[in-house]
Amino acid sequence: MDKEFHLVEDLEEPLLDKEENKDEDFESKRILIMSKREQKKRDINKIDENGHIKETDTGATPLRYMEMDDRKALAQYNMKSSLLPYLTSPHSPVYKFAKVVTSPAIYIQKKIRPGGIKGSIFNLICGVLGTGMLTLPVVCLQNGILLGSALIVAGVLLTAFCGMCIVVCSEKTQTDSLEFIAHIAFGHTIGRITSYSMIMCQLGFVTSYIIVVKTLIPSIIKRLMDGALPSVLSNDKFVQISIATIYSLLFLLPLSLPRKMGALRFTSLFGFACCIFLVIVICCIFFFDKAVVPDPLDNITEANYLDFSFASLFTSFPFIISSYMYQPMIPAIYKNLENRNMQRMEKVVYIGSFGAVFLYILISVFGYLSFSTNPEQLEILRVKQNILELDFKHNVYFEASIICLVVTIMSAGPLCMLPVKDCVEDLIYKNEIMTDSQNVMVTLLLTGICYAAAIVIPSIGDVLSILGLSCNPYVGFFLPILCYLKLEDNKPIYMMLAAILILFITGSFSILGIYGYVTTKIM
Repeated sequence: MDKEFHLVEDLEEPLLDKEENKDEDFESKRILIMSKREQKKRDINKIDENGHIKETDTGATPLRYMEMDDRKALAQYNMKSSLLPYLTSPHSPVYKFAKVVTSPAIYIQKKIRPGGIKGSIFNLICGVLGTGMLTLPVVCLQNGILLGSALIVAGVLLTAFCGMCIVVCSEKTQTDSLEFIAHIAFGHTIGRITSYSMIMCQLGFVTSYIIVVKTLIPSIIKRLMDGALPSVLSNDKFVQISIATIYSLLFLLPLSLPRKMGALRFTSLFGFACCIFLVIVICCIFFFDKAVVPDPLDNITEANYLDFSFASLFTSFPFIISSYMYQPMIPAIYKNLENRNMQRMEKVVYIGSFGAVFLYILISVFGYLSFSTNPEQLEILRVKQNILELDFKHNVYFEASIICLVVTIMSAGPLCMLPVKDCVEDLIYKNEIMTDSQNVMVTLLLTGICYAAAIVIPSIGDVLSILGLSCNPYVGFFLPILCYLKLEDNKPIYMMLAAILILFITGSFSILGIYGYVTTKIM
């Protein structure tokens, strides 16, 4: 019995302790709840301006009953806590904008990487944009806005077709050079002719750059000095020769000596930005600069929209051809394209081509419209064949765009010299690499040829006319189509018919254009 009693007693004591602990916990919770309610009644429930009870979270002091310093501190804390995720998130527009501003080169290198779709499109657009920005307004002047724009679009369609022909040939031959494609398709002689033609194209572009520099720098000096030039600068011919000499000897020759591009690659990005800036400035001048365009509606109504004549077509043909000379770049772009196939390369060619033609049409249309009621300026555009020669009434943004373009053009000359020296090395020195002395002599000879041509040829339009009627059609149109017809076995019938039609059109326009250019110069 004693043993059993002790067992029952031992069992009952823990139960009693548990009930007592439970009562104590309940009492402590009840007291805590009551204290919180009392705290809430004292500090939280306040009467607002309308006589209503305004309740906030338990334990929080309403903002209106805080001291001013506490209010400011709380506001700053809330702003930081709410904006911090927005500012630091990689997907935030503010974060992206900060990355672009603080390190634009790194941002562009990540987004537009070589070999990607965006990088390839960017390289193609940079290869297209050039002197066509200055001369294509002449196309709208000679043919009217509608026909001129249609010709510019037709030019890019023909160029894109020939570019895709080169892609097919590059895939067939597994080469990244237009000269090697020509050599495989038609033999050693055609390959050498292609190399000489490409040398002429590049030297022609360098010559046009020297002409632009020698004509624009004196006009910039005149505008900055309001026409009051010293007597030594009053002779325009002497000033142009002097500037061409200084640029060729002190800038073009030294920067053309290296065999690698190096930092000069960034000039393509700078040149692209300058072209965009020029297009925006021309469009804004038409709409907002009353000194140049007093009434845009008058200019629109007085403009010529359709002026069809064979003479105008033949005159415009070389400008259009020279504005889309990116065909030699196609094999290298295709070789560097990631996961390359015909569909991805078609995307690069067509997006890049139509991105460039959009800018070309904008500057051509609005450049012509800005002076459609000014016959004197239109005659200057017809003769000089350069939109930068027109009088934009000392517009500050236009002057800035001219200076930027001159700097870009001065830097683009050495870039054109590098592939020329590579072609010369392949033609003359075969499998050998030029020594330093040979490199200096070749660079000096090429610079001298471009300098002499720039002194003799009066305007950039003459250079582009000569190139657009001779070597440019061969390199950009004849050769790609002929190589495609020779190398591609399974040609669709529509591709073959289109190729033959383009050959006929470009060949006819080249022959008739040469005749028209010669007769115009003689007359």
